Amino acid sequence: WLRKELQDGGLRQLISRIDTASDDDDDDGNDTYNNKRNQGNTRRGEANKTGSVSISPRELALARTKHSHSKFALFVDQIMLTAGILHQEHSQPDAANDGVLGGGGRDIS
Repeated sequence: WLRKELQDGGLRQLISRIDTASDDDDDDGNDTYNNKRNQGNTRRGEANKTGSVSISPRELALARTKHSHSKFALFVDQIMLTAGILHQEHSQPDAANDGVLGGGGRDIS
């Protein structure tokens, strides 16, 4: 199912935007993420010494993309199901062949 989904040019474009998000910030000369990360020496998602949480440009791009593209959010959920990170509450008939971005797919709820 993943190979079929990745044939979608729009999906590949969204993934590419997320992947290049940190590169785009570096090109602008904006190193605030790296500076904050090095200052507090904290793990991702934890508050640093000033109490602010550092979020990488890629994480931010992923969250924004999931928020603005509901089908992409379903695709990410399907990936997480496949990887065993998420678990379905109710088992449903196998509809994975329909494709997440093709209007079919599994109900993640």
